[in-house]
Amino acid sequence: MTEQISSEKVFTIDNLIRLGYYTIFLCITAEFLVLSQLGNMFYMVYAGAAPTIKSCGSHKFDSSMSSTDICKQIYALNGNETCKPELEYDFMSMNVEV
Repeated sequence: MTEQISSEKVFTIDNLIRLGYYTIFLCITAEFLVLSQLGNMFYMVYAGAAPTIKSCGSHKFDSSMSSTDICKQIYALNGNETCKPELEYDFMSMNVEV
């Protein structure tokens, strides 16, 4: 007995998906989107870096104090006297300029 070879093709997923030149466009577009998002993230890492407040006038702050505690003490000091906070920072971020 000879078996008959069916002329029907087996249905695969490749029959549905045909990749064309648009996939190159989509890949390049996705890469540029990721690049711009990473650029924004790295910018905010450095631009939003908060400085460390070392002292305010003659009042020195302990390095173990949190920024919130230091700010509360500065507000209390500004009620009694005016003092200019001395900042320590690695580079001039937006928080130092303000």
